[in-house]
Amino acid sequence: MSANLPAVIPWNTLTAQPSDVRGLLERDTLIISATQVDGQWIILSRYGDDIWLLDGFTTNVSASQKRLDFNLVPIAFRAVMKAMMYRYLRRGRRGGTRPKGSSMKGLFHSTMPFLRHLEVLNFNHIGAVTPMVCAAYVNTCKAYRHISPEFIE
Repeated sequence: MSANLPAVIPWNTLTAQPSDVRGLLERDTLIISATQVDGQWIILSRYGDDIWLLDGFTTNVSASQKRLDFNLVPIAFRAVMKAMMYRYLRRGRRGGTRPKGSSMKGLFHSTMPFLRHLEVLNFNHIGAVTPMVCAAYVNTCKAYRHISPEFIE
């Protein structure tokens, strides 16, 4: 099959996937999203893709808004971000339901400023982040958003 053609898969392939990628050797082949066309399931994106196409959006959302582009993630955090997003996609939050596309997109884009902050500080993995680093990030955000007293009437 050509790499440009979508793959047709049986439904049980989608439901039998693990909810976590830790310890998996073949994680790049995991299915992120698929759609049913004429009774057949077509894969839209896989774990190994740099851009994931999501589903679960309302019909008035454009195709460009249904994507997670991992090329935007600093390279040091790309693997862990994919693992985190996959786990969240498959399981959702504890005690909750699986997220819709807009929740996935919101989480993805909300983490980008923090990951860029870590990149500037030369962190190369999430495990090295301490509560002090998080507090410094909060203070940096507050200082950036601080309104000067001369603008307050």
